[in-house]
Parts: sequence; C-alpha cells; structure tokens
Amino acid sequence: MRNRTRSIVAALSALTLATAAGGVASAQGLFGSAGEVGSSGILGSLGDFGSLGSLGKPTIPGDGTFPVGNGFDGTVKPGIYQNPGLPDVTCQWERTSPLIFGFSRFTSPLPPYQFATAVIIEPTDTEFETNDCAEWKWVAPVPQSTRSAGSTGSAGSFEKPTIPGNGTFDPSAGEVEPGIYQNPGITDLSCEWERVGPNFETGYELDPAPGQQVASAVIIEPTDTEFTTTDCAEWEWVAPVPGSTGSLGSS
Repeated sequence: MRNRTRSIVAALSALTLATAAGGVASAQGLFGSAGEVGSSGILGSLGDFGSLGSLGKPTIPGDGTFPVGNGFDGTVKPGIYQNPGLPDVTCQWERTSPLIFGFSRFTSPLPPYQFATAVIIEPTDTEFETNDCAEWKWVAPVPQSTRSAGSTGSAGSFEKPTIPGNGTFDPSAGEVEPGIYQNPGITDLSCEWERVGPNFETGYELDPAPGQQVASAVIIEPTDTEFTTTDCAEWEWVAPVPGSTGSLGSS
C-alpha cells in the first residue's frame, strides 16, 4: 500500500510539473494527448466519433445510420455540422425525431458540381442517416432556442447577421452574408428553404409534428445566387463558411 501511494503521488507530481512546464497536453503519459483520439492513458479512448482535435470537435462519417447520443460509443453528438460535399455526388441526410412529422428534399445538379451542406442535430433526435457525403464536422452546439441545455453557440459577442424567415435573396450580390445559419423553426409550420448556386439547386422542407417546431441549418456559400426561405423563423448566423477569411471571425 505504501509503495502504491508513493507511485500515485509521484504520478501526480509529474503531472503538476508537466502542466507547469508546458500545459496539460504535455502530460501525455497520464491522460493521453489532448488533441488526439484513442491515445492510451487512464481515461482511455474518446469513442468512435472522437476525432475531436484540439478544440474537441466531433465528426460523423459520410455514410451510415447512427443513433444520437453523447458522441461516444458510435453515437452522434447533438450540434450543428457542416459537410463540404463530394465532386459530382449529391450528399443526402435524414433526421429521425419525435418532433419531425416528415420532410422532403430535392437537388437538381448539372455536372461538374460540388456544394456544401449544413445540418442541425437536436438532443431530441433519435437517429441520423447520411449517404454519399464527405465527413461531417461539428461547427457549434445546438443554440438554446432549440431546446439545448444552456448552449449559446460559438459565434462570439459581435452582432450576428440574420435573414428574415420569408423572402428571396441574392448572396452573391451581398444581400445575404455567406455563412452557416440556424433556424429554430415555428410551431406547426414547415420551414422550407432553397439554394441556387453554380450548376446546382437544392432545398429542404421539414414538417413538425402537431404542436411542435423543428430546427434547421443551412450553409450559404459566397457563390450562391439565390436563397429562398418560406415559413421559417429568423435565420441566425452561427459560423463562417469553412475556410473563409471574412471579418466575422471563425468557429
């Protein structure tokens, strides 16, 4: 027992010295690397979708059907995700939730094409299906307005752009700020949106169950020429288009 106590004290002392010298990430022998998945250590693997990186951002494979949970053991963590898409392939996704009565989608592409996609996965969702997509990358937590437990998003303290819930706008002409937007939806209304870009047109309509509202997310790229939104709440900017160097900061 005495030897074991000495070992624990020595390990904690080593951790303290390592932290003082270079932060928690340098204490890899005890806790594993701070920005890598599956590093060995006392805490073990971070889970199937734990390719979290240094900021703790989970990912979802581009093909498969996954239960929604805490992000560990093959489940999908709720949040807002973005997908860059694949060349000449239409990325399709579907959410299953007691809040969702049904939804429809359409895509009319003209090769060559490639367009990005965004989706919001709520804590009330039970399953997420994705087909022919690139890897999904986490952008921000579910905003508090869409039933998250205290999440406030990650866009910072600046005034975020918004888009009215009804109307048609031209992002390429500066009528809409490019970026990733979320919409909390309106009770008993089917929020519908459409995007037109180079060589493609795409859109979704999410129908809430009676007495419910369903959140949505969309990515608007600088090259989009039209964004139409119908029967939605106000769209709120969450994060810039991935790779953007604009003035609104980064996610």
